[in-house]
Amino acid sequence: KSVTAKFDTLALSVKLAGTGGGAVSSSPSGIDCGTDCAETYGATSGSMTVTLTATADSDSVFSGWGGSCAAFTGPICTVTMTAAKSVTATFTRIALIVSRAGTGAGTVTSFPAGDINCGTATGATDCYETYSSGSPSAIVNLTATPDAGSIFSGWTLNTNPGGGTSCAGQGACYLDMAGAGAVTAIFDKPLLTIAKSGVGSGSVTSSPSGINCGVDCMEYYAVDTAVTLTAAADTGSTFLGWSGGVCAGSGATCVVTMNDKKDVEAVFGQPTLTLTVTRNAGAAGGVVKADVGGINCGLNGSTETPDVAVADCTENYYVDRAVVLTASAAANSTFMGWTGDCSGTGTCSLTMNADKIVGAVFNTYRLTVSKGASTGEGSITSLPAGINYDYANTDDSEYYPLNTL
Repeated sequence: KSVTAKFDTLALSVKLAGTGGGAVSSSPSGIDCGTDCAETYGATSGSMTVTLTATADSDSVFSGWGGSCAAFTGPICTVTMTAAKSVTATFTRIALIVSRAGTGAGTVTSFPAGDINCGTATGATDCYETYSSGSPSAIVNLTATPDAGSIFSGWTLNTNPGGGTSCAGQGACYLDMAGAGAVTAIFDKPLLTIAKSGVGSGSVTSSPSGINCGVDCMEYYAVDTAVTLTAAADTGSTFLGWSGGVCAGSGATCVVTMNDKKDVEAVFGQPTLTLTVTRNAGAAGGVVKADVGGINCGLNGSTETPDVAVADCTENYYVDRAVVLTASAAANSTFMGWTGDCSGTGTCSLTMNADKIVGAVFNTYRLTVSKGASTGEGSITSLPAGINYDYANTDDSEYYPLNTL
């Protein structure tokens, strides 16, 4: 007879990951990863427990477990060997990466000196540095210095290395290097932006060149460049002035000193001309209206007394605006026709290429009755109504429109 005894074993494997360095050891012994990252353990009636410990290198931090240790948050993980297991340990290098962005140029340096010297200055090529782990963590202060013609616009904290970090805006950048960090320094040339507004149209150009707005309304200029802006109105428009605080007044030119971002607004309008409507005074009444609004001269539909107060008989219109006037007589009146810049009895069509004055003539005819020398009595009335003349009433006259029977 021959007998073979078979003993089952269970494998535990460890993998290192991340940008940093470190090692994982086990208890009981067997794993020492760095170099020995796998071990087999004998199967027992009671499951074997293996404790793994992660230790980061001096320039790295332990970032976490994966695989069979994913539920553990600290550097120690306990694995129960009920089956083959695999574990990942991630280490992150405590590195600071500095980059630069924007339309300008400049250099970023650090304190302690020598760690970071990143930019356009001679020899400024060191934009990466590693720092030791431990408590307290390394503290790094960054300073941004713009080149001539540029400005420093601010920091962007891409990766926050630790809770004590303060790096935003244009102030100091203070980094608590408890972990990896990444920072961008933004250097710009000041941006000049032109906006146009108003009912008119026109363009703005610059000297030095760069702005031709119209089409190109933004340009970067070196710091302290004096930029002369010139506004020119299109035909039929007028330049009303500058707005936005950087430029003011109604002069066609404005000088802007580019020591920071600047916004300028140019306002264009259209010139106006005056249309005046008059009506003849007297008992005749009517109203004159413009199809485009503005003129509403008279009291339509009422029986007007002489020199009645009228509404809006004067209006300003843009140059070359087409205006059509319509006259409507009141109930006791007849529209006789236009005077001034219109004629005839139809509508009045105007093109506002100059100031205009238009008269509207409304008229009525007065009918008067009287009694002759007589000793008799009687009365006189009219149809249409208006005359009612007898011994008790003295209404002996009335105005009627032309051709009234």
